Amino acid sequence: MSNEDKFNYLVGLSTVDAEKAMGELIEWSDKGFGHANFLIGVIYESGKNSISRDYEKAALYYEKAVVESRSVQAMLRLASLHYLKRIGGSSDEMASRLYSELYESNKNSSSSMMLGAMYFEGRFVEKNIEVAKLYLDEAVEAGLVFALTLRGHIERDQGHRFAAWSYFVRAVIRSFLTPSTSRLSQFP
Repeated sequence: MSNEDKFNYLVGLSTVDAEKAMGELIEWSDKGFGHANFLIGVIYESGKNSISRDYEKAALYYEKAVVESRSVQAMLRLASLHYLKRIGGSSDEMASRLYSELYESNKNSSSSMMLGAMYFEGRFVEKNIEVAKLYLDEAVEAGLVFALTLRGHIERDQGHRFAAWSYFVRAVIRSFLTPSTSRLSQFP
């Protein structure tokens, strides 16, 4: 069985029997298969079946996945844990650094969206609506519903009701056209 086939098997198994999947994933992690660390992190972050939710352990495994396999998804999830203040030592600075690194390395649309949100809110960075719009516009082009919504808020705050309405309507339409699992994956 190839590594990809094994990983896909473990993804499926984790939804049915997280405990069994966790045992096999830890074995794979110990053998140096870095992507297993990402899935272990997801299981701890979501608290599947008999595995209790543990954000600290999730962060640990996401960090391992980033170091061992340069996992973009693990880096997004780790940044999200910092952004949402779900782990000890969380900081907007760390979230900003991780999102910035992802954006600079591959123009990741989710990191663009989150950097836009940080500039919109003034979290760790000085609030700058024009910079927020630049980041969010890239995420809007990628079809991210949350980015459309934030752009609508910016336009509304600037008194541009029609433009705001246009973004909000596009967000609603996009959310109905996007499968629910895909919509959820927009939030790192």
